Amino acid sequence: MITFSVGVPERMSKETIQAELAKQGYTRVHTATDERIEVIQDRVRLATDRRDRIVEALETALRHGRGRIAVYPLDDDRQPEATWKFSSELHCADCDIPYSDPTPSLFSFNSPVGACETCRGFGRTMGIDYRLVIPDANKSLAMGAIKPFQTKSNASAQRDLMRYAKAEGVATDVAWVDLPEAHKRWVIDGGGRWYGVAAYFDWLESKSYKMHVRVLLSKYRSYDTCTDCGGARLKPDALLWRVGEFDDTDRAIDRAQRFRPVAAGYRRPHF
Repeated sequence: MITFSVGVPERMSKETIQAELAKQGYTRVHTATDERIEVIQDRVRLATDRRDRIVEALETALRHGRGRIAVYPLDDDRQPEATWKFSSELHCADCDIPYSDPTPSLFSFNSPVGACETCRGFGRTMGIDYRLVIPDANKSLAMGAIKPFQTKSNASAQRDLMRYAKAEGVATDVAWVDLPEAHKRWVIDGGGRWYGVAAYFDWLESKSYKMHVRVLLSKYRSYDTCTDCGGARLKPDALLWRVGEFDDTDRAIDRAQRFRPVAAGYRRPHF
């Protein structure tokens, strides 16, 4: 059974769409919801002498389904089994994920089309190195574990930390290394009325047009591998492509050095 789907516009009912389909000769419907109607293009036996009819049904269904169709093998009782989905475009029919046509600029980190939007094609992002923010883990909060809070200009942040830590039950006389992980996260990320060390640095970033702020930030900078591209410097769409077969790519670069989309999962351990 070969089918294609037709969307139901917001201001129309599925009954109206079905009536229009009936006028075109499509009276058989496999499934119908308020959003989409799956129309049966043809039921045909898979056989060599039916090739022309099958090809015609597939081409027609692809045209009406805008490049997307579903084929249902029928069991002995002529009931649909598992769906086979197909697409004539750069589109995963099973996942319903569309892909854009590749262009040379897609594979260039010097182009805004291909460069990772997070790191802007550099492969690394600037962040805060908390090993520099808390250089001595044996100090407590009261002893000045948070180094940038120990200057005169940031003394108010240290006072805030001490006041809010007391209210939240966070120990200020225990070495940083011995604090519970939840309390460490509270100090960094904030909670309740305490804004957090991370928010303090975000505020500094907003003032980075001032020279002395840029100097202060430079003392605690870290340059980390971009979490979105994994250092590839390209957008995820560019990393979905491979030219040639595995043997071709193996000759070009070792598999351990290849990049792939960070969030992608592959069945094969090598790619």
